[in-house]
Amino acid sequence: MNRPGLTDSGIRADHLSMVASFLYLIGVTPEGIDPVPMLTGVSAILLWWTIESSRLLTVVPVAKEVIFHSISDGVIVLDNLGRLVEYNEGCRRMFPRLDESKYGHPLDAVWSLMFGTAESVPVLGEGPRELEVDAGGPNVRHYRVRISPLTADRKRSTAGTVMIISDITELKLLQQKLEHHAYYDELTQVFNRRAFFERCESDFARAKREALPLTTILFDIDNFKQVNDTYGHSVGDQVLAHVARIANSCLQEGMLFARYGGEEFVLALAGRSATDGKTFAEQLRRRIAAQPLTVGGKTISITSSFGVAERTGVVDESLQHLLHFSDKALYEAKRSGRNRVCVYGQSASGGA
Repeated sequence: MNRPGLTDSGIRADHLSMVASFLYLIGVTPEGIDPVPMLTGVSAILLWWTIESSRLLTVVPVAKEVIFHSISDGVIVLDNLGRLVEYNEGCRRMFPRLDESKYGHPLDAVWSLMFGTAESVPVLGEGPRELEVDAGGPNVRHYRVRISPLTADRKRSTAGTVMIISDITELKLLQQKLEHHAYYDELTQVFNRRAFFERCESDFARAKREALPLTTILFDIDNFKQVNDTYGHSVGDQVLAHVARIANSCLQEGMLFARYGGEEFVLALAGRSATDGKTFAEQLRRRIAAQPLTVGGKTISITSSFGVAERTGVVDESLQHLLHFSDKALYEAKRSGRNRVCVYGQSASGGA
């Protein structure tokens, strides 16, 4: 048998009261007896029985409590003055320092317990928003915090604030790994070709816009195929990493360095002329030649050839044009005997 719903009982109570009032007005009821108060009491009993039989007073609060504490995200509830009034189990697991003694404490005190004093406390009352927060300590954790005002049903006045906190540390680490793979050469751990072009295009556009010098340098390892054929590709990989480390150690402010492909590397020197580029390339050439690689008791001498070119200022010149000029200069350095620096449009220099 179905039990009457709460709405049905309310309608029946209203009907009883209306019928009783009508009978009283037309004089059908016994003289001196007003049935309305009695039927109002009956209606109240009926409503109470409906609520109690459907267990609305016990089931709904328990269900809300279970849902609140079963959420994996952390949830904290603040009153309209920004004081802590409740938090769930997810929040307790994330922030063990948070306990019931902090009820009634303002947000800034609670915030510092959760994320440390370095993170600024958000201003409440600015409407729904989302922000990312890093918690300091020996193991940095990353969190996404969604802030939403709690409003009354009809008046729409702010009754407080709810914050939902998600631990996104693993997601951040994954993003960092994907970014590293996308922009760094796995073998040498320097920028790859894609990263070089993305960053250098911006530098080139600025140099063009502000009429600033910009120089590119292409260099590769001399006789690298012979190294691979003699010692194997594993040793060849070590030679590439060795040269990349030397170049990295020589970099100055404003220089962009990347592996261009194979045994070839590229440099962009923003704000520097071809003369500056030649000076730097000579220093790097000598440094590489002076630091042979020792593998398995064998010493491998390494030399490199360099091609340098400066932005000419031609209106339709592009970064690809500039790199093409550097490549021509590199070819000239190779043709002139290797282990040399050649500036586009000039004769080669260097050598043993």
